[in-house]
Amino acid sequence: MESIEKDKTKYRQRLEWSPLIVLTLAHIIGICGWFYCLRSMRPMTYIWTYAMAVAAGLGILMGAHRLWTHRSYKAHWSVETVLMIFQTIAMQRSIFHWSRDHRMHHKYSETDADPHNSKRGFLFSHISWLFYHKHPELIEKSKQIDLTDLRNDPIVMFQRKHIAILTLLIGMVMPVVVPMLLWDESFINAVIANIFRFVYGLHCGFL
Repeated sequence: MESIEKDKTKYRQRLEWSPLIVLTLAHIIGICGWFYCLRSMRPMTYIWTYAMAVAAGLGILMGAHRLWTHRSYKAHWSVETVLMIFQTIAMQRSIFHWSRDHRMHHKYSETDADPHNSKRGFLFSHISWLFYHKHPELIEKSKQIDLTDLRNDPIVMFQRKHIAILTLLIGMVMPVVVPMLLWDESFINAVIANIFRFVYGLHCGFL
């Protein structure tokens, strides 16, 4: 692990209001809405929500984590494509950014160049690292980390280029439209189920 000299006088924590507001609303709507709509949801919606959660989990664990961050195994392009789609369902940013941050976490663990430095507290290392501007050390060191393999991966770069539209279609629209069309689930129930699935997956991945 590479050590980093720290000069805390140069850094003041500043909130990023957009992710803070979005994730706060997602938690309130997803969790409260899930329990409010439990009795009105159709049985297939529970199964569908579970299936989407499993797919998203595989996309993060098998895809972004083990395959693209650590290169623990090799996969055929067809498997990579499926894992890319699954990772997009998770709505945890692109594979490129997820893998970059996780490589930073391992290389500079528990320093200011670690995106979720646990020395800044449990809450920060779990989720609130998303709510603050990046530490200058993190910005500087992230420019030096080797991401050649990710830049040379056409599937990773395709997703990175089109992450906004892919997230909209695969992570937001598709999980809501399928229950509405196939078993006549209500729009509100389908939306809340998808938000709950996102929040649940976010905490599972971060834990």
